[in-house]
Amino acid sequence: MSQSFLSGFEMNDVRDGGLWTATSGIGAYQSTFMARTGTGSGALFINVGHTGYFVWQASNTSTATTISTRFYIYAYTTHQEASALKLYQLWGASALQLSLRIDSSNVLSLWNEVAGTQIGSSSSALTADTWNMIQVVYSGGSTTCKAALNGTEFATGTGPSTATGFKKIWLGFSEVCAVADYGYFVDDVRVDYAITSYVGPGSVVQLVPNAAGSNAMGSRIGTDTGNDWDQVNDNPPENSGTGWSGYNLDANNDILDLNVEAASGTGKVPAGSTINCVSINVRHTGGSSAASQAIKRRCTHSGTTTADVLANQTIVGNTPPVAADWITNTVYGTVFRNPHTLFVANCPSTGTAWTIAQLDAMEIGIQATDASPDVFIDALWALVEYIPPSGGVKDLIQMGIIPFSRA
Repeated sequence: MSQSFLSGFEMNDVRDGGLWTATSGIGAYQSTFMARTGTGSGALFINVGHTGYFVWQASNTSTATTISTRFYIYAYTTHQEASALKLYQLWGASALQLSLRIDSSNVLSLWNEVAGTQIGSSSSALTADTWNMIQVVYSGGSTTCKAALNGTEFATGTGPSTATGFKKIWLGFSEVCAVADYGYFVDDVRVDYAITSYVGPGSVVQLVPNAAGSNAMGSRIGTDTGNDWDQVNDNPPENSGTGWSGYNLDANNDILDLNVEAASGTGKVPAGSTINCVSINVRHTGGSSAASQAIKRRCTHSGTTTADVLANQTIVGNTPPVAADWITNTVYGTVFRNPHTLFVANCPSTGTAWTIAQLDAMEIGIQATDASPDVFIDALWALVEYIPPSGGVKDLIQMGIIPFSRA
């Protein structure tokens, strides 16, 4: 599949090297005050003199040349800066290539940052008091770039050369706030490689382990909670420290498979939804330093498994693990620092799109194809992207789940 990254800000974890590669500035953080779906969103609340943005770094060598991004934004307090601010930035090896800017009227414009020119026309203003879907495509082969707001394309034209390739995305505001404090929320971010079309609509929720699965070949480490699943379902991940609990796969081909909470549960996937995909994510490290390991992330239904491989690479690890050692969906030394998660578009046992009932019976897991050193697991979770039966979604405030007040 072409998908590379999926985030609904559900993990309550935007620390460097978490699901996002980094968070820069004090104005960017995970918030549970407001969410489009699920329980969290990315807050961009910028005070005068400060910045705030999230970073997703796909590679260290800038090899990707076609990228399609979708995210949702809610304008809580509009910025009042004299010039439009860069909201979305697409970086090459060392230079900014493409940006999407937002002005003080919440109008968007797409910019070729290499040439310093606007691409196409500007958008209409964001719709007030609701979530707005933004889509951006950077097409490498033809240098064609385009952008859409709420499904309506407003800009298309020639973008910068992609000879150096794509390296990372910045989502948020890197320019210092000078006039007055302001705030936006972002949510349900998806990045796809190798497609020149827009990423369509989607809502993201998280499912964490809540029961034993088909395989438990390793052992509990740290504080023993009494259940394998309870060792790896913390939100946010504990990243070591007092009371830390985890799971150890200490022999080649050891497997941990776990059942997850029901997708049909309250606040998860609404009945009648179309399931776009499932992504499997792991936060892990090694039992010693300067060694290599390889793991497979697994998704299983009715005995049929879809898996991928994170190949042998040098990692950093210590016993007991320390906070700086933990990594998400990758291994140290690879080209990718926060690479593709395992995306599973179809149910493994049927080969067709997931149903909610099948998600309720899904297991997720990890296999240590090379357990030298031991594979320590801190957190394991699934993200589900779906389209609700109405074809749209309201944020939790509009749905009446969270009382709304600007006071």
